[in-house]
Amino acid sequence: MAKGTSTLPSPPSELLPYLSKHPNTPTRELLQPYLAYELWLRKGFVRDHPKLNGLANLVSIYDGHESTFKIRAIDRETGDGEKYMMSLPDDKREHNDMPAIAASLEYRKNFEAFAHG
Repeated sequence: MAKGTSTLPSPPSELLPYLSKHPNTPTRELLQPYLAYELWLRKGFVRDHPKLNGLANLVSIYDGHESTFKIRAIDRETGDGEKYMMSLPDDKREHNDMPAIAASLEYRKNFEAFAHG
């Protein structure tokens, strides 16, 4: 089990650049140490661990890294497409190396209109 950020390949704040540096490795595989760390954090928060603060596990995706993280074809190729109720056909999906994170919160407004409209 993870015992803090020293067991991570990079700090949580550098997660997106870390993923970008490994374009041929499935995201789920790259996330395993971070998921173990998150589990450790959750247990620490429940026990009110004195060394944890409320921002211990935040990954800032709008901190200059949003343009570096691109859609990863390897995740699409290795993922389980059967688990999605409304998966998009290939011709409707964004292409590999397109930005994976919306550059502004305008997307959120549009998504909420779609989801609740």
